[in-house]
Amino acid sequence: MQLNNVDTVVNGKISSIETIPVYEESTKLSEIVEKDGVDEHYFIPEDKMEEWTYESSLNRSTYIIEYLKQRN
Repeated sequence: MQLNNVDTVVNGKISSIETIPVYEESTKLSEIVEKDGVDEHYFIPEDKMEEWTYESSLNRSTYIIEYLKQRN
């Protein structure tokens, strides 16, 4: 089997394709970041911070547990 420059394996099946890269000029983060402030809906309210932190830690723990299950 000849492998090309883009190869994937899904459920034991190998797929391979040849692609042509498209080069674009990069954009610096400083060119797109909001400078006039950030909309309030992107912030976590103080009264929800504890709940959000708890939920976030659950998601992280679940991810780690699932990852370890897959490795065994």
